Amino acid sequence: MFSVSYIPKYCTLLDFHKGKKVRCPKCGGDTSLRLTFCFALSKEEYPVNVIDVFLPEKVDSWKNEGKSIEFYPFMVIAENKKGGDRYVWLPYWHIVKNHNKTNKKYGQWAPFIDTESYNNMLSKAKKRGLL
Repeated sequence: MFSVSYIPKYCTLLDFHKGKKVRCPKCGGDTSLRLTFCFALSKEEYPVNVIDVFLPEKVDSWKNEGKSIEFYPFMVIAENKKGGDRYVWLPYWHIVKNHNKTNKKYGQWAPFIDTESYNNMLSKAKKRGLL
Protein backbone atom coordinates (compact mmCIF):
# COMPACT_ATOMS: atom_id res chain seq x y z
CA MET A 1 0.00 0.00 0.00
CA PHE A 2 1.29 3.42 -0.83
CA SER A 3 0.07 6.92 -1.04
CA VAL A 4 0.88 9.55 -3.61
CA SER A 5 1.48 12.95 -2.09
CA TYR A 6 -0.58 14.45 -4.89
CA ILE A 7 -2.89 12.18 -6.85
CA PRO A 8 -3.15 13.84 -10.23
CA LYS A 9 -6.65 14.43 -11.42
CA TYR A 10 -8.06 12.25 -14.16
CA CYS A 11 -8.11 15.32 -16.43
CA THR A 12 -4.42 16.03 -15.76
CA LEU A 13 -3.37 12.58 -16.97
CA LEU A 14 -5.79 12.70 -19.89
CA ASP A 15 -4.38 16.08 -20.97
CA PHE A 16 -0.80 14.79 -20.62
CA HIS A 17 -1.77 11.77 -22.76
CA LYS A 18 -3.18 14.11 -25.42
CA GLY A 19 0.05 16.14 -25.43
CA LYS A 20 -1.42 19.21 -23.78
CA LYS A 21 1.19 21.13 -21.84
CA VAL A 22 0.81 21.50 -18.11
CA ARG A 23 0.89 25.21 -17.37
CA CYS A 24 1.91 27.04 -14.23
CA PRO A 25 -1.24 28.61 -12.73
CA LYS A 26 0.73 31.73 -11.74
CA CYS A 27 2.85 32.56 -14.80
CA GLY A 28 1.40 30.32 -17.53
CA GLY A 29 4.80 28.75 -18.30
CA ASP A 30 5.46 25.08 -19.02
CA THR A 31 5.85 22.82 -16.02
CA SER A 32 6.54 19.15 -15.48
CA LEU A 33 4.28 16.71 -13.71
CA ARG A 34 5.99 15.44 -10.56
CA LEU A 35 4.74 12.74 -8.22
CA THR A 36 6.05 11.48 -4.90
CA PHE A 37 5.26 7.92 -3.87
CA CYS A 38 5.35 7.02 -0.17
CA PHE A 39 5.27 3.28 0.48
CA ALA A 40 3.85 1.93 3.74
CA LEU A 41 6.85 -0.20 4.73
CA SER A 42 9.52 2.29 3.73
CA LYS A 43 10.63 5.55 5.23
CA GLU A 44 11.99 6.68 1.88
CA GLU A 45 9.94 8.72 -0.57
CA TYR A 46 10.16 8.19 -4.33
CA PRO A 47 9.93 11.50 -6.20
CA VAL A 48 9.48 11.03 -9.96
CA ASN A 49 8.85 13.10 -13.07
CA VAL A 50 6.17 11.90 -15.46
CA ILE A 51 7.67 11.26 -18.90
CA ASP A 52 4.60 10.01 -20.77
CA VAL A 53 1.05 8.77 -20.27
CA PHE A 54 -0.76 6.09 -22.28
CA LEU A 55 -4.36 4.88 -22.62
CA PRO A 56 -5.64 1.89 -24.57
CA GLU A 57 -7.06 2.52 -28.05
CA LYS A 58 -10.54 1.51 -26.88
CA VAL A 59 -12.01 2.43 -23.51
CA ASP A 60 -14.11 -0.34 -21.96
CA SER A 61 -17.65 0.66 -20.99
CA TRP A 62 -20.79 -1.03 -19.66
CA LYS A 63 -24.11 -0.42 -17.92
CA ASN A 64 -24.72 -1.17 -14.26
CA GLU A 65 -27.95 -0.44 -12.41
CA GLY A 66 -28.96 2.19 -14.96
CA LYS A 67 -25.56 3.92 -14.87
CA SER A 68 -23.04 4.14 -17.70
CA ILE A 69 -19.53 3.21 -16.59
CA GLU A 70 -16.29 3.80 -18.47
CA PHE A 71 -12.96 2.30 -17.40
CA TYR A 72 -9.82 4.39 -17.98
CA PRO A 73 -6.64 2.41 -17.22
CA PHE A 74 -3.61 4.71 -17.57
CA MET A 75 0.00 3.64 -17.96
CA VAL A 76 2.25 6.38 -16.64
CA ILE A 77 5.98 6.20 -17.37
CA ALA A 78 7.99 8.13 -14.80
CA GLU A 79 11.64 8.72 -14.09
CA ASN A 80 13.30 8.92 -10.70
CA LYS A 81 14.62 12.40 -10.05
CA LYS A 82 17.74 11.05 -8.30
CA GLY A 83 19.13 8.27 -10.44
CA GLY A 84 17.17 8.26 -13.67
CA ASP A 85 15.55 4.89 -12.96
CA ARG A 86 12.24 4.46 -14.76
CA TYR A 87 8.94 3.22 -13.34
CA VAL A 88 5.51 2.20 -14.56
CA TRP A 89 2.51 3.42 -12.58
CA LEU A 90 -0.90 1.99 -13.50
CA PRO A 91 -3.63 4.23 -12.04
CA TYR A 92 -7.20 3.92 -13.22
CA TRP A 93 -10.51 5.68 -12.98
CA HIS A 94 -14.10 4.62 -13.38
CA ILE A 95 -16.22 7.37 -14.89
CA VAL A 96 -19.78 6.81 -13.68
CA LYS A 97 -22.55 8.65 -15.53
CA ASN A 98 -26.06 8.74 -14.13
CA HIS A 99 -28.43 11.03 -16.05
CA ASN A 100 -26.71 14.45 -16.00
CA LYS A 101 -24.30 13.60 -13.18
CA THR A 102 -20.72 12.39 -13.73
CA ASN A 103 -18.55 10.97 -10.96
CA LYS A 104 -14.84 10.18 -11.41
CA LYS A 105 -13.76 7.34 -9.08
CA TYR A 106 -10.02 6.84 -8.57
CA GLY A 107 -8.84 3.23 -8.32
CA GLN A 108 -6.89 2.88 -5.10
CA TRP A 109 -4.81 -0.17 -6.02
CA ALA A 110 -2.54 1.22 -8.74
CA PRO A 111 0.79 -0.64 -8.90
CA PHE A 112 4.10 1.24 -9.14
CA ILE A 113 6.77 -1.01 -10.69
CA ASP A 114 10.30 -0.35 -11.94
CA THR A 115 10.49 -0.81 -15.72
CA GLU A 116 13.07 -3.60 -15.52
CA SER A 117 10.74 -5.76 -13.41
CA TYR A 118 7.73 -4.79 -15.51
CA ASN A 119 9.49 -5.72 -18.78
CA ASN A 120 10.80 -8.93 -17.21
CA MET A 121 7.29 -10.04 -16.22
CA LEU A 122 5.90 -9.12 -19.66
CA SER A 123 8.68 -11.11 -21.32
CA LYS A 124 7.91 -14.18 -19.19
CA ALA A 125 4.20 -13.98 -20.01
CA LYS A 126 5.00 -13.65 -23.74
CA LYS A 127 7.37 -16.64 -23.62
CA ARG A 128 4.55 -18.73 -22.16
CA GLY A 129 2.26 -17.62 -24.98
CA LEU A 130 -0.06 -15.68 -22.68
CA LEU A 131 0.33 -12.31 -24.45
